[in-house]
Amino acid sequence: MTTTRKLQQSHLHAQHGSCIFLQLICNPGVRQVMEEGERLSKKQLAQESTIKKLRVSGKEVAAEKARLEAQLVQDQGQLASTRHALEAATASLQVPRRLLLQKNAAEHIHLH
Repeated sequence: MTTTRKLQQSHLHAQHGSCIFLQLICNPGVRQVMEEGERLSKKQLAQESTIKKLRVSGKEVAAEKARLEAQLVQDQGQLASTRHALEAATASLQVPRRLLLQKNAAEHIHLH
């Protein structure tokens, strides 16, 4: 078979295939299935886009949570340090206060 003959047959098959395709898409049942397939493809694409956005959002939320947890630990450490300093200051003030109360009590006794 010559190359020319092969090309002619190939062209015929292509034309025949195009005819069959046109006949199929003109068929209402086939057209309906194809339209439904297109709708489903668009819906799937929209859902995949939403999933991607939610994943990004989830990563952002996780990062914010980690940042806030680290800040909480830091703030708790500062709070503990401040409480310790306050307790130490209060304890150091208690001794002079006791002495002052004792002195006032002694002066009160001497006055009466």
